[in-house]
Amino acid sequence: MMNIGIIGGTFDPIHLGHLLIAEQARNHMNLDKVWFIPAGHPPHKQEHHITPAKHRLEMVKIATEENSAFEVLDWEIKREKLSYTIDTVNWAVKTYPTYQFSLIVGTDMVNNLPSWYRIEKLVQQVTIIAMHRPGFTSESLPEFIQEKVRWVEDAVEIFLSASQLRDNITCGRSIRYAVPSEVCRYIKEHQLYESPRLS
Repeated sequence: MMNIGIIGGTFDPIHLGHLLIAEQARNHMNLDKVWFIPAGHPPHKQEHHITPAKHRLEMVKIATEENSAFEVLDWEIKREKLSYTIDTVNWAVKTYPTYQFSLIVGTDMVNNLPSWYRIEKLVQQVTIIAMHRPGFTSESLPEFIQEKVRWVEDAVEIFLSASQLRDNITCGRSIRYAVPSEVCRYIKEHQLYESPRLS
């Protein structure tokens, strides 16, 4: 049985924080693969706030190409409709019934889990792999979520904000060492984020 970790997001742009938690989850939880699934039309973000999917997808491919355990799937992008995490998980479970799936999330995302769309159904199908840092507590989580969370203890996290990275580019500031160098090159080549976004 293949043990697969899924990490989703808009990846606008993908940065080293995403890659770091994916690798730690893979290593600590003995995952066979980590699937990066860029969001097509995330329900929590307006369309004009998002870089075109073709660019976000390509940046994720560039960022992950050197790790043979990382794979990039464009299912949500091809779907061309609002995609909730539960939709992606339902597709994965139906398409690969012999695989075991987990969702990979950062520490700061854990306490938001109760607000996720159809979270009760979601945790019936997957385990949640979460980064854990000293001092963090999940006691406020409902029991049905707590029992499905597997912690990566003493995780190293880089707290990067994709929106701040975009703002840095718009203002002409460097994002070196926050984003893989080849992704930086792609951003510059395609002049991404050089103009302020509409509010």
